[in-house]
Amino acid sequence: MTDGRATVYTAWGRVVDYLFGRNALIGIASLLLLIISGYATWVGMTDFIVGVQAEGAPEQARDIGVLSVTNEVLITLVVITLTFLMWLALRETFGAQRR
Repeated sequence: MTDGRATVYTAWGRVVDYLFGRNALIGIASLLLLIISGYATWVGMTDFIVGVQAEGAPEQARDIGVLSVTNEVLITLVVITLTFLMWLALRETFGAQRR
């Protein structure tokens, strides 16, 4: 049986809970993991694309149909896409049991 007492937070208690509570720490951890994975994907894709490219100018453009994109644009698009998909998969995997 409950005794009817409600948990009362002071103003400082609410601020501390907001800054260092479970949801804030999960958000900070997610942001840091996104930064690390984005950087690692950037380095890996740069090595891969530049490594498989024939010797030539480093800023040589690729022809994809009617579009012409540089290596930097291609790497940026791939990194954004892969990092977003990784974040979405992790969010759905670990958030599936939450209500």
